[in-house]
Amino acid sequence: MKHNRNKLSILMTATIFFMAFFFVGMFPKDRVSASTSVSYLTVEYAESSQVVGTTIDTDKLTVTAYYEDNSSYVVTDYSLANNKILKAEENVFTVVYLGKVAQFSVFGKTVSSISAFYTGGEVTVGNSVDVRLVECMVSYSDGSMEKVTDFTVSGGVITKIGSNTVHIIYGGKQDTITVTGIAPKTVLSLTASYTGGSVTVGSAIDERDLTVIAVYTDASTETICNYTLSPATVTTVGTQTVVVSFRGKTTTFTVEGVSKTIASIAAVYNGSSVSIGNSVKKTDVEVTVTYNNGTTEKVTDFTLSGATIGYLGYHTVTVDYMGVTTQFTVLGVESGATDFSNQFSMKISNGKASATAAIALPSNVSNLSLTGKNVDAAQVKGVMRKADKNAVYIAFEISVTEDYDFLEDHFPLTLQVTIPSQYKIGGCSIYYTPNRKSVIASMNTEVVDGKLQCTIYKAGTYILAYSAQ
Repeated sequence: MKHNRNKLSILMTATIFFMAFFFVGMFPKDRVSASTSVSYLTVEYAESSQVVGTTIDTDKLTVTAYYEDNSSYVVTDYSLANNKILKAEENVFTVVYLGKVAQFSVFGKTVSSISAFYTGGEVTVGNSVDVRLVECMVSYSDGSMEKVTDFTVSGGVITKIGSNTVHIIYGGKQDTITVTGIAPKTVLSLTASYTGGSVTVGSAIDERDLTVIAVYTDASTETICNYTLSPATVTTVGTQTVVVSFRGKTTTFTVEGVSKTIASIAAVYNGSSVSIGNSVKKTDVEVTVTYNNGTTEKVTDFTLSGATIGYLGYHTVTVDYMGVTTQFTVLGVESGATDFSNQFSMKISNGKASATAAIALPSNVSNLSLTGKNVDAAQVKGVMRKADKNAVYIAFEISVTEDYDFLEDHFPLTLQVTIPSQYKIGGCSIYYTPNRKSVIASMNTEVVDGKLQCTIYKAGTYILAYSAQ
């Protein structure tokens, strides 16, 4: 009996040890021991370059947390301060996890050119080119190449016997293919085969998933792409019959219709750091909804929680749209402190005195978004007679670059001007004129680190004026 009790005791001890080992191994280190904190993070992203306008693919992002006890664990519940490639240069992304921060860079690339190839044969007049027989190779600004299928076709319907030019378009670039047209034939019958999955109500069927074959009276066959569908989009949840028509003949196929639902949402924060006590501006947040049919939509009727900044450092802000949430991170800074780490700057001069004007930009906006030039004193002489006729001044113009019109939505911005050695800061003012004829009252300025700083609400002509005291 005693021997059996010993065996049972050994078995229970081994079982408990195994369970403890198993459960500890199941959970990440920060879940196991609250007393062990994260020392630092490392980030690896599988792509070194990415097309401007696309977002970071988190499936290709590996974030590893390293702990004080020298252990490490790959984590997924981190926050990204920004996630969209906005410029054709280096884009810096910030990852935040349990108060620790790491960064990685991705170079933005643009489409340089495309090359299209047609691998099909002749097409009867009235039919259209089968996009499945078109290959499109894209060359990017970083020298990389990629085969794509989401190109568009212009002039794909064959209109004449002989040579037909068809335009293939992708990323603002285009190439042409030549397709030979032949005389139309009399259709004997049609068949249709659908190989795709379910389709959301209100969506069209992907032409790549539907194969329509015409049998002609001369016994030849042809894949038909210029057919008509009735209904043109899926209208019913459940099994729906769709009628295919071409040259007076019809056939049918069935497709499963499903309700349109939100698959996910993504948020891009286009603002800069926010001072303590202030809140993230909703206009600085771009929210994109992805539906289960793969379509996307920009929405503005979302809500933010955790948007008021209460402390220094990174804050996680939650976006909610129709019960689906996502997060982004924003940096909280001291009240009155503006982050000039990303800025547009220019030298300003009237020929006698010189200074530097800098405008703080959101962290993910290129400094190429603004341009500036000095304005001849004579062009604002009338303005300064109204503002301060005894002042000496330097006038300069700030403009938004054509390709960055969206920056206008990010005003107000912060302007900071150094003071020329000939001027005393106490006698300096900044004026704004929208048309170089009328003048707005002197801007509300403050002295920050020996520079004159103010908030500007529009692009235009600004004047640094000095009156001797």
